[in-house]
Amino acid sequence: MAYHIEVFSVLEEYMLPRLIDRIPTDERPAVAHIEMQLIEDPTVVSVVFTEGYTDTIYFFLGFMDGLFNYIDCLIARWYKPSSESCDVYFDYYFGHIVEKTPRPPATYAQTVIADEVQLDMWYTNKRLNDLRDMMYISALIHIVMHELGHHVVGFAQPWMTVHEHRKLEEKVDRWAVERLTEMEGPPMLGATIALGYVSQMERFRQARGVTSFATHPMPRERAEYAYSIGCVEVSDPLVVEACRMLKDIIDAFE
Repeated sequence: MAYHIEVFSVLEEYMLPRLIDRIPTDERPAVAHIEMQLIEDPTVVSVVFTEGYTDTIYFFLGFMDGLFNYIDCLIARWYKPSSESCDVYFDYYFGHIVEKTPRPPATYAQTVIADEVQLDMWYTNKRLNDLRDMMYISALIHIVMHELGHHVVGFAQPWMTVHEHRKLEEKVDRWAVERLTEMEGPPMLGATIALGYVSQMERFRQARGVTSFATHPMPRERAEYAYSIGCVEVSDPLVVEACRMLKDIIDAFE
């Protein structure tokens, strides 16, 4: 978990101020005082949130760990197409978290790489680590931008219907993507990863009959949106694989 705490520090100290500075001048006052706080609870995998009454975006450590494992799976599927399905892994991973069993879930790589030497190489290879860091930060930036978007676009109100709430979330999604595409970097890779992971969580929730995110857009809709904006005429093999995983999730909901 120390790695996630270090990444959060980078996100908080360096990336958040840069994101705020790059938001259009007329929208910047709404987010100028936003801060971030990490909640070091490894058993909460589904929460990053902000509210209208606070200037804080809250990250749960468990969410970051789950996102890391989604990226680990994505890289493995790109690097070794015969790797075990991410769906199979996340059924195990989320199920383990839900049951709160004493032993923490292994990383995706630990479930598919039995040889300790190869596993050590997987996590010490500089090229793969640089790639993993870039993908992780890109996805977290997209998530932060979505939460900033609530302070600009608006928050759900008690009188809103589920349909209205979902439309608001979709509008915030689009605001975040539009702002990120105006900046340098790989914003669409971050969007496909972030929304792919969220959709993976929702796939598990639906399988368990849980509807705690009923006020958010349906997971298929969010995945389809990410696919429609990030997966058109792409050639980068890593983005292609991220898009293939998104398509798998979309198909799972049909």
